Amino acid sequence: MDDEAAVEVALQYVEYLRTGDDVILATAFTPDHLDHVSGQRGVEIMRTVRGWLDASFADVSHEVHAVTVGGDIVSVWFSSTARHISSAFPPLGGRPATGRVVVAEAVHVFRVVGGRLAEHWAVRDDLGVLRQLDAPEQLPIERDRPTFRA
Repeated sequence: MDDEAAVEVALQYVEYLRTGDDVILATAFTPDHLDHVSGQRGVEIMRTVRGWLDASFADVSHEVHAVTVGGDIVSVWFSSTARHISSAFPPLGGRPATGRVVVAEAVHVFRVVGGRLAEHWAVRDDLGVLRQLDAPEQLPIERDRPTFRA
């Protein structure tokens, strides 16, 4: 698989977060996909995580900042901006809804096999989100990140 195709399939993860389109899970992920964050196989964990995020945040947008490819590994750095409406997402620790707008930074790393996402790792700034939620007042939203152009 060439680098451009690997980038396109990795960006399907962000598209799934945007849309919740199950077709993406069937076409972009291998059936035995391994999510190293949860230790689970299969795409059901992706549905679960998206459900947690949908229940916890409204007015969500995603901005991809960079995508890198090295062999069969593709890394996607993106931020998600959203309004906190509940704490269904486990890292939020049951905090009451604040209504605050937060920015969540993450780098997601995928191994691509046969043109599909076979493995997933993530480095998320959950602590940064908690700091934004727990601050005495709404923190300013930084917008000085690069924007990826395919």
